[in-house]
Amino acid sequence: MVGLVEYEISFGRRMVAISFDPEKKKATVGEKTYEIQTTKHGNRILVDLDGKTHNIEIIQGRVYVNGEEQRFTIQKGKPRVLGGKKADAGAKGARIKPPMPGRIVSVDVKVGDQVKRGQGLLVLEAMKMQNEITAPTDGLVKAINVKPGQTVDNNAVLVEIE
Repeated sequence: MVGLVEYEISFGRRMVAISFDPEKKKATVGEKTYEIQTTKHGNRILVDLDGKTHNIEIIQGRVYVNGEEQRFTIQKGKPRVLGGKKADAGAKGARIKPPMPGRIVSVDVKVGDQVKRGQGLLVLEAMKMQNEITAPTDGLVKAINVKPGQTVDNNAVLVEIE
């Protein structure tokens, strides 16, 4: 039994909250819910959202949706943005974990750096894709628990921000 999976996807300055329920085959993007079916064909995934098919291809670490290259970052976990409104921020600070297992390509901050929400912290390579892991909140980098070349699982705490 797989539960609800939540993500926040950033396209430049635009952020979208996405939740996916694989058992019910439903995805919620922002405030709209879609029926979703996926079919994998090699490096290509066909995603059917409410009867409209989208072709997603991963070629040499780049993602193309319907033939157009897309640049985005993904944070796995409870989104900060829900339906265009900020989610409850809760306590200040964050323990950043990877969205999936992978290998650290680069660490772009150091302990003591002041970071802004959305700022790149490090790059994680997973499934032949490079994913920029960004700061979920403003704060001070308290700890960096990884180094380039290191392999991590999705329970590892990569960076701590206070």
